[in-house]
Amino acid sequence: MDQQQAVLQNILTRRSVRKYQQKPIPHDVLEKILEAGFWAPSASNRQTWHFTVMTNKDTIDKWNEAGKQWMAHCGRESQQRIGRDPERHVFFHAPCVLLVSYKKDPSWHSNWGEVDTALAAENIMLAAHAMGLGSCYIGWFTPWLKSGAAGELLRDVPLPEHYQPFHFITLGYPEQVGPAPKRIGGYIDYLDD
Repeated sequence: MDQQQAVLQNILTRRSVRKYQQKPIPHDVLEKILEAGFWAPSASNRQTWHFTVMTNKDTIDKWNEAGKQWMAHCGRESQQRIGRDPERHVFFHAPCVLLVSYKKDPSWHSNWGEVDTALAAENIMLAAHAMGLGSCYIGWFTPWLKSGAAGELLRDVPLPEHYQPFHFITLGYPEQVGPAPKRIGGYIDYLDD
């Protein structure tokens, strides 16, 4: 397979993984995956993302419990059900969880930092897949993180000043990978034809 086909194959076969082996990710592998995030495009090449790596089970479980408490009382019924489910682990028992943040810059009056973190997240997830790992983008905590309600937990996070936590990514060796969901299609129009 040539490089072009390998890249496309990696994109087409990546899946969100929700069941992980309890096997640690070697540090050198994790560093390569994170480096892929640093090479994502960003608005005006500002590169304002920050990755907080959690590999300690107790730390991950603490974030899981706090997040579930928030979910149990938030406005959406689907999230409330997850928050009240004692068997549910919102990080799917992944051995590694990344908290992805961006630098807030009031002079921009836009959400480019949020967009930049999503671009970095996709690079990280594709790199993880290429290296035999699974990942899952966890965006349902974004309102919790942005509201300041996670403040107590965030005091223990070594974030640079003026950084806003935005979403999580789970990482680990897949125990199980689900089938590809059907693509809906119909999203392309050509103006010049």
